[in-house]
Amino acid sequence: MMVKSQEIEPMYSQVIRSGRPRKTVDFGLILALREQENLGWSRVAQEYIKRTGNFISRQTCRRRYFEAKANEGNN
Repeated sequence: MMVKSQEIEPMYSQVIRSGRPRKTVDFGLILALREQENLGWSRVAQEYIKRTGNFISRQTCRRRYFEAKANEGNN
């Protein structure tokens, strides 16, 4: 019995990533709370929750703040 080989065409799709999806945040609000209102990370998170109604942790605030600051130089 002979098996016929076939060439498989590559699929053009997005890469599947494992893990939890990234939460979308308002970078402008996080920057404003930290820089203009001089709040600490916990207070930034509390104010963000109060103003948007979306939960965000202080660690996420901190990470996203530094991401935004790093991308400021690239623009």
